[in-house]
Amino acid sequence: MITTENRFKSWYQQEKEKICALSWKKRVGYLLHYYRGWLIGLIVLICVGFYIGDIVAQSQKEVVLQGFFTNDEWNLFSAEELQKDYQTTLSLQKNQSVVFDDSLYIDLGGKASDYTAASNGKIIAYMATHELDFIVTSSEVMQHYQELIPLKDLNEILPDDLKKALQNSLVPTFKEGKTVCLALDMTQSRFVAGIGVDQDPAITDTYYLLVPASASHTAQLTDFIRYCFN
Repeated sequence: MITTENRFKSWYQQEKEKICALSWKKRVGYLLHYYRGWLIGLIVLICVGFYIGDIVAQSQKEVVLQGFFTNDEWNLFSAEELQKDYQTTLSLQKNQSVVFDDSLYIDLGGKASDYTAASNGKIIAYMATHELDFIVTSSEVMQHYQELIPLKDLNEILPDDLKKALQNSLVPTFKEGKTVCLALDMTQSRFVAGIGVDQDPAITDTYYLLVPASASHTAQLTDFIRYCFN
């Protein structure tokens, strides 16, 4: 009786002999022609494996600061470059990391409703788990968020020397019977000064840093703000 195992062994031996008899160039052509689907499946499986491995590795890391940049149409805040550069100023352990994301976009005009909903959903989710430390966004979205989400008063988390140095960038707002500072104008930051709205007439957006009330890494955030403004 011929079993499935014996059939496989026979097929495998035949294929092995056939492929071994070919030159390297013909072997590649043969494999691509007859086993294209299997090869694509293997590549996908390897990619999924790397993706899962990366997720597991990231989950084991302590995020010391996490921030989102939205509506950066002028690419002033490149999250990847900013993240790498800022991390070089820190003495992080192997299991620690800084995470920035510039892929979010909030369209208050309703033209990109699906993407806006996804971006807002991500912001709300990270706020709910106390993982989001700051948001940098345009003036229009900043005004929207000041009414929509609870924010920290920057006067309460910044040290006196930094408040004094940034007095012209802190944006005062009258709320609930008192004056608070819920936003920091980023125009004079290292990312915008000399190339942004203060110099280039084509750039019409002013960007602000907001701190959600749920932010948990305020000490590290203070250090990041110092880094932003040199």
